[in-house]
Amino acid sequence: MRLPGRWRVYAHLTDMFRNCPQRRAFAAKLLGRYGDTRAVEMLRAALSFSDLTYFEYLEIRNAVEELGGEAGPEREFYGDPDYEYMRGLN
Repeated sequence: MRLPGRWRVYAHLTDMFRNCPQRRAFAAKLLGRYGDTRAVEMLRAALSFSDLTYFEYLEIRNAVEELGGEAGPEREFYGDPDYEYMRGLN
């Protein structure tokens, strides 16, 4: 999906990530696939948002790593149904 030189694509994806919280996980996934490393800092900063669900956190973390960034230590999401389910599998 990488489209080098297509600044509008990057701008649209970052706008969706910042301004559409309900589509944040999807936008993060697309940013990771798009491959523009400019998104790493924005995504890494979002990992600390207090309103993230575990699913969103995983998608953002995966995008950071796909773009070659380091996501830092894993967070815990006690009470989040997805997190509790995944924890129960271990």
